[in-house]
Amino acid sequence: KDKNYHGKAKTIHEYVTESILYPSIYVPTGTVDNTMPNVFGTNLSALALDKMEDYLAEVDEGKEPPPTK
Repeated sequence: KDKNYHGKAKTIHEYVTESILYPSIYVPTGTVDNTMPNVFGTNLSALALDKMEDYLAEVDEGKEPPPTK
């Protein structure tokens, strides 16, 4: 919803994937770039990436993160 977002994601799942694989494509105001490793796209298996995407899509801003499964 941020007018400064210029990525290609259309869903939360796509946004999470994009943020993991290309963390500098969009850096929200008030956050620091380069805090997310840029190597996840080459170092994670597809299964690990899917698990990260699923978990992060469940996180609600300002709330306690859900337990890991």
